[in-house]
Amino acid sequence: MRVKLANTAAFRVMLVMCANFAVLGALVPYLPVWLSREKHLTGAEIGLILATANIARVVLGPLAAAWAEGLKDRRTPLLVFAVVALIGYVALAPLQGFFPILVVAFAAGLCFQGMVPFMEAAALRTTQTGPLNYATARGFSSVAFIVGNLVGGALLAAFGAWGPFGWIVGGCAVLVLTSLWLKREPVVRSETLSFGDRLRDGLNLLKEPRFILLALSAGLIQASHGFYYGFASLVWLEAGVSRDVVGSIWAFAVVAETIFLFLSARYLGRFSGAVLIIAGGLGGIIRWSVYATSPSLALILPMQAFHALTFASTHIGSVRLIQAWYGDSRGTTAQTMFASIALAPLTGLATLGSGPLYDQFKAGGFLAMAALALIGTGLAVTLRLSRHGKAGML
Repeated sequence: MRVKLANTAAFRVMLVMCANFAVLGALVPYLPVWLSREKHLTGAEIGLILATANIARVVLGPLAAAWAEGLKDRRTPLLVFAVVALIGYVALAPLQGFFPILVVAFAAGLCFQGMVPFMEAAALRTTQTGPLNYATARGFSSVAFIVGNLVGGALLAAFGAWGPFGWIVGGCAVLVLTSLWLKREPVVRSETLSFGDRLRDGLNLLKEPRFILLALSAGLIQASHGFYYGFASLVWLEAGVSRDVVGSIWAFAVVAETIFLFLSARYLGRFSGAVLIIAGGLGGIIRWSVYATSPSLALILPMQAFHALTFASTHIGSVRLIQAWYGDSRGTTAQTMFASIALAPLTGLATLGSGPLYDQFKAGGFLAMAALALIGTGLAVTLRLSRHGKAGML
């Protein structure tokens, strides 16, 4: 059974996701620390570096989707993006000065993040049949994120900020290898559309009110993580939390996320995608409001459990709605457009604004994130009340 599972396309896609998330587990909390302590950049400069790739995906995301839809093998985008991300992070190591770092980090981050919608679409597509379901594959990816958190924190404590940076580079190399091992997925089309026609097909999603409402509601709730992803580690380190404990704090959040994902297929199928997004937004309002008070470690940890709502519930609700609305035929395009138009730019703008908020208000910057979650929740309620809002139930 184990040999049979290892030979499935779904298992190999899951390995790519695990490699990506193992890198992400160190990239999110520790790259800002590396940029601050080793490259001596300000909060505003770090915010700009973290935000640019996200914002640029508004333009480059639809172009990537149109390019990918014309390929003969669905593996190609994942491999291309993995290789460029590896080259970018290797090239980043010796650089000094804000602008050179900005340019190289932009290219690396754009490709690393650009893999996500293609991984999600591949996981949704390959887990339709067989022993591995999407929630389980996504749950193991979150376990990999935890590994990245914990190992990154241990490396930070042992070697300083260069430790987790080395993990990021090595993880990208593994990401390339797992992408090479993916099963070939040839695409058979009854007709071949031009690049322009494929691009228009993707952009036509922006004419659909249901897609826009989903993009704004889920996008704002996910964007409310901007200050958390960019500056929580710095806030906690400055508050006296030890470097190794910071990694454990991040890991605790993803443990809660992982449990949620493993249980979602079995116990949460009765809830529509819109209801799961609303739950995520309510969790964000509470979580970020508490963090703005600079709580003690005793309160930080239970609030980290809310990551199961703010991220995981919002994410599962979003992918369920997209899969229910567009199926396999347009699923990859819809996932890419959703990530490009909603998740990436909104998170990028939130991260960009978080730099000055951190410089000026430190932990108080979390209040702006609570406001974003509040707006997103209101839009999610509107989506639930629409005729499309009951979709996404298992």
